Amino acid sequence: MKLDPVVSIILAAVIGFLAKIVWDWLSSGRTEKGVYVKTKDCEAHREKCCMPELKKDFGVMDSRMAAAEKSLDRGREDFRLLRKDISGIKESLAGIEAVLKAFLKGVDK
Repeated sequence: MKLDPVVSIILAAVIGFLAKIVWDWLSSGRTEKGVYVKTKDCEAHREKCCMPELKKDFGVMDSRMAAAEKSLDRGREDFRLLRKDISGIKESLAGIEAVLKAFLKGVDK
């Protein structure tokens, strides 16, 4: 039985992908890393868990999040002011249009 070359390539890619998943799982020891997921376990094994580093990273992430929220609030205010300016421009253009129409009616007579 001879397989089409495209089917062979797809089959080889799928088998290779599955083999890579199994190899990573066996070589990285992921089952052992799952022990330190809970805070209680992490406090018992501080040297492997590095809680101070995690707290520091969380603090940095929290300050970045606060800065991003502040920037979004400023942007929201800027857009509100832009919409207000645009509505004022629309009103001015409507007035100019009315004056021009009246002027052109006077010129046509």
